[in-house]
Amino acid sequence: MKNLTFNQKRTYVRKLIEKYANQLNTPIPTLRFKAGSGKRTQYHEDMLVYGSNYNNGEEIFINLNLHRHLSDYDNTVAHEFLHTIKPNLPHGMLFDNYIKQIRRGENELAVPFWTRFLDKLTWSKPYDCRA
Repeated sequence: MKNLTFNQKRTYVRKLIEKYANQLNTPIPTLRFKAGSGKRTQYHEDMLVYGSNYNNGEEIFINLNLHRHLSDYDNTVAHEFLHTIKPNLPHGMLFDNYIKQIRRGENELAVPFWTRFLDKLTWSKPYDCRA
């Protein structure tokens, strides 16, 4: 992806934004792009930010230089749109499942069957499905 220019990356992300906005029947947000090595905010002081969602989904920030593959943009844009349509949903297994549904092109996000059992599960320590 190093061969793509800033404008080519930006055009690709804009098309993704339009695709997901139409698919999920949400307004197209204002887009902000950065081509630097990373953005740290008061919420993300200790990590690089690939994308962020501001003002209840009215504005999405995408860092164009941190992504290594075009599919990484798909994941980041789907992730930020999910924050728009489900603002109170925490990161975790359900969040990741919804991102997969968005990327598959599903218009309605279905609650996975396994969520019925979540209240019956107990963890001996906090569980992070991304680990």
